[in-house]
Amino acid sequence: RVTALTDPGSELEIAAMARSQQQSADDTTRDGVLTAFATIGGQRAVVLSEDAAVLARTDGEVARRKRHRILTLASMTQSPIVLVLDGARERPPVFAENAGELAGRMSDPRLDIDLGRRRAPLVSVVCGEIVAWARDVVAVSDVVIATDAAVSFDSRGALPVDLLVTDDESALRAARSVLALIGPDGRGRDAARFAPSPLTGDV
Repeated sequence: RVTALTDPGSELEIAAMARSQQQSADDTTRDGVLTAFATIGGQRAVVLSEDAAVLARTDGEVARRKRHRILTLASMTQSPIVLVLDGARERPPVFAENAGELAGRMSDPRLDIDLGRRRAPLVSVVCGEIVAWARDVVAVSDVVIATDAAVSFDSRGALPVDLLVTDDESALRAARSVLALIGPDGRGRDAARFAPSPLTGDV
């Protein structure tokens, strides 16, 4: 998904070697979340992509730290954010409360960063079921793109979808198009042409 979303060779992954803090958890590459800086259509952006299969095998605490770190970096650099959301479809296994150094399964699953204060666009691509923190993020997204499969999980009809597409490939293609259209600051592709002069303030 990230390869389809980003420009070839542009990805700089953050915390690629991460895995679950639970030593008994099997095959938890990246702890189920890929975080990276990349370019999308030539624009610098932050990308966060979930792996539902891995998230179903971990307590997700390392993943939560990764989300907080990359979104904090996005805020610091005023970078557009593209989230590819696909939460665990199965209940994660129960681990001993003291099996890891982080808070473990007793922690608050919600995201502890205020995305409402961001100054760059936020595009959410929903490819599967979303849970906990992701629901709050989708609610404050500038554009929400969802697949038919994602909508099928939304039995309450609470998912605020702007663009509905058939599959992942179409969703990622739409995300590239949306980001190109709205530009890095959300004011449109040609916003720089109409920005005030740094010296005179004239447009």
